[in-house]
Amino acid sequence: MNQTKLWTKDYLCVLFTTFFAAVTHNIFISIFPLYVVEIGGNNALAGAMITGLVVASTITRLICGSLLDRYGRRKMLMIGGFLFALNTIAYNFVSNIPGLFMLRILNGISQGIYFGAASTMVADIVPEERLVDGIGYFGIAGSLAAAFAPMIGLEIFQNLGASNLFLFVSFFATVGALFTLWIKSDFIAAPVVKGEENHGFKIPKLSMLIEFSVLVPAIISFFITFGNSSVANFLAACGIERGITSISLFFMVNSISMIIIRLFTGRLTNRYGLSRLIFTGAVLVGIGFVTIAFAYDTFMIIGAGILCGIGMGITTPLLNTMIFKIASPQRKGVANSTFALFGDIGNGIGATVWGALSQYSGYTITYLVSAICIVIAVIIHLFTLIPKIKLNPQYDR
Repeated sequence: MNQTKLWTKDYLCVLFTTFFAAVTHNIFISIFPLYVVEIGGNNALAGAMITGLVVASTITRLICGSLLDRYGRRKMLMIGGFLFALNTIAYNFVSNIPGLFMLRILNGISQGIYFGAASTMVADIVPEERLVDGIGYFGIAGSLAAAFAPMIGLEIFQNLGASNLFLFVSFFATVGALFTLWIKSDFIAAPVVKGEENHGFKIPKLSMLIEFSVLVPAIISFFITFGNSSVANFLAACGIERGITSISLFFMVNSISMIIIRLFTGRLTNRYGLSRLIFTGAVLVGIGFVTIAFAYDTFMIIGAGILCGIGMGITTPLLNTMIFKIASPQRKGVANSTFALFGDIGNGIGATVWGALSQYSGYTITYLVSAICIVIAVIIHLFTLIPKIKLNPQYDR
């Protein structure tokens, strides 16, 4: 593997497989509550289904983290990619609430394998001195999908129906899975220490599933993701209720803002450090949520999209970069699964909380409470993460 070159074939293949999977994922996020309502459900039920997906994904990530370190990323990426594609195709044949609930759980399992392996593989492929850029561009692959996927998904769903939408996402998921076949490089696992051989089934120790050294950035990520899940899962429904017909513009400007800021994140990090940028990004996200709480026109929605896009475009990749700097090379898979675990929990709890809160208290209260989550993340950052960085300055570069 070339240790100085960023744009290798394997890195590009990871970006492409992530992009096509992210198209599918973002379309489902934006239209899923609407589809559940169409077939007889409501926001609270949609939130519960999303929680089921996240719980399944969380359990899968916990199991797969140590497997990625022990057996490598490539096989797990291919397995996850093709399971994700098959799972997406199955939506073409299910149109009832119980069946949909089961598919969302299976979706969580396939996503847990697929996305966990892809993000960990990036940390292996990218040279150390380009890690911020490599993870940033990896995030751009998802942001590009998020820029147009919700808008296209909503257009297809509203004008051509759910059946045509599911055919569309099935195509994208399949193409994404095919890109995993062209990846050649893989992580070489450390040899098993004598006495630690696996003789039959054993309940894994907690330290095999959780990387405790990255808990602080993971907890910060939890509160940010928890708050942001209100936007990801229920903003489309909020826009429809408030009569904002151009609500899809939020997702577009949000993703464009993410893409633009990530192009400069590497240089900004070299100048200001990870911790200052994470703080700044979180504050912008909180202001964006407050803006959404009182948004009743397109102008305010666009402004909120820009604020949230810049904020999330800074905080997510930099927190992700920090956990790879903190963890040892042999623990990157577990560290990444720990980080993703807290994000998944945030999404899962958030989907249920915001679904119920929006159902019974309205969207203004929902997004104000989301902003409070960001305040908590900022407090943890100031009083826990920054002291940790002062003791280990290399984490901030």
